[in-house]
Amino acid sequence: MIHEKKIAPKFFDAIRDGTKKMEFRQEDDCVYLLGDIINLREWNGESYSGREIDVRVIHIVRHDDFQAVPKGWAILSIALIKTPFWKCCECGRIIGDHEWASRGRTDEDHICEDCFWKIMKSDDDPCGTIGPKAIQ
Repeated sequence: MIHEKKIAPKFFDAIRDGTKKMEFRQEDDCVYLLGDIINLREWNGESYSGREIDVRVIHIVRHDDFQAVPKGWAILSIALIKTPFWKCCECGRIIGDHEWASRGRTDEDHICEDCFWKIMKSDDDPCGTIGPKAIQ
């Protein structure tokens, strides 16, 4: 099963760089099972940033396993799922490893070739790294 969940930027970055390997999650709206995938969408408290990553649940500890875990909560050991696909930061289209034209401000910001050429012809640059202004 795939679960979509919000995650704060500092926790998102820690999972992405491999330093955070667990999640403490309430199981009020879902029950996690081994092998489940959690799509973590970065949330700044007001809106989604557009960054997201997928992790797989590889171990679960609940109240019945360890009394210090509150009832209705679970400690999930997670493994980052590496994927050769990105979402274009301009149009949102899913692009493969060989299809992206440029990286944006971070390694997660990728621009498809169509958007790359649209931006190169205009002053609008959503990722801040290409286009006439960035070249100057």
